[in-house]
Amino acid sequence: MDLVVDGIIVELKAVKHTTDEHVRQLWNYMHLTHTQYGMLINFGADRLYSAWYRRDPITGMIEKVRLM
Repeated sequence: MDLVVDGIIVELKAVKHTTDEHVRQLWNYMHLTHTQYGMLINFGADRLYSAWYRRDPITGMIEKVRLM
């Protein structure tokens, strides 16, 4: 786990492409700490990539959050 900011886990990567493995790693951190929100940031691509994720407290499933 790279950072925890105001109860949000921030996972930092420097890879060409993020994969499901990176999302699963974030989910594991969120699950073990019972954290509801997480963010995956990749600095290794041509452009900065970031995605928000939310863990359902009842089912434990993680879903990508769309920001408007």
